[in-house]
Amino acid sequence: YFLYSTNTILNAQEIIKQKIVYFQSSEVTLSENNKNTLDSLMTPLGHEEYYFHISSSTDSIGSIENTLQLSDGRAKCLMEYLLAKNVPSKNIQILSLGESFPLHSNFTERGRAKNRYGLLKVYNYNKKLLPTINLYGIVSNNKLTPLSNSKIVIKGYRYIDSAITNNNGEYIQECHFDSIIQFSCQSLNLFYFV
Repeated sequence: YFLYSTNTILNAQEIIKQKIVYFQSSEVTLSENNKNTLDSLMTPLGHEEYYFHISSSTDSIGSIENTLQLSDGRAKCLMEYLLAKNVPSKNIQILSLGESFPLHSNFTERGRAKNRYGLLKVYNYNKKLLPTINLYGIVSNNKLTPLSNSKIVIKGYRYIDSAITNNNGEYIQECHFDSIIQFSCQSLNLFYFV
């Protein structure tokens, strides 16, 4: 369910611009208004090399599996927009959040509408690399049964990253080495948050 570029944005440390677009319920396509919003972000960038981080979200309506699929569709839609603007795929990083990181309460229609978003951040190229670490773990339920297809979300001061567990419940994820401040896990039978 998770779309992820194999190239991480380790060189991109400074967010220079960002735009958020909102989607109708169950929609995964950009409206004309959304395209105009993104065009206003892209037009003044010039010819320097930039990196793009896409994060997409849904409201809490539906199962975890459905919200992840919907979130992935929104992320893919934004990625296709960037590719159509001749952004190299190696400069795009995608994070599909599902319903994990709401910006507003999901108890009202207005809040749910604000949680159906795609966020596009533009980073300036910087040659100084941030050191990275590999996080490894196994997700299991209280009977120690491994949980496959669970989503691990790792949030730091400068990034959000995620991984999906394999059939043995294992995950491994390369992360920036700058203070992990939040770690959560979602599966059909589990939600774990640190």
